[in-house]
Amino acid sequence: MAKRAARKMAETAKNDKPNDNEITVLSDTPTKMVVGERGLAFAVYVLYLLGYITGITAIIGVVIAYIQADSADAPVKSHYIFQIRTFVIGFI
Repeated sequence: MAKRAARKMAETAKNDKPNDNEITVLSDTPTKMVVGERGLAFAVYVLYLLGYITGITAIIGVVIAYIQADSADAPVKSHYIFQIRTFVIGFI
């Protein structure tokens, strides 16, 4: 009888292991941003500055500015709009 109980516990433990292919959702609450809106706008300026050397970072910066412009507060949104316009004028 003890062997049967031990076997049943082993099977239960085996079935309780998470599958490597499954995605586990920890929480439904939104997480706090690692970088704030002002920090992200500053990061876009830095990416533009590095764009003089690499080129690709300016493209990454304009993508970030374009994505974040809709959800930003008014002062930060004006920075994003300025960054997008700066990229377009520099590209022309």
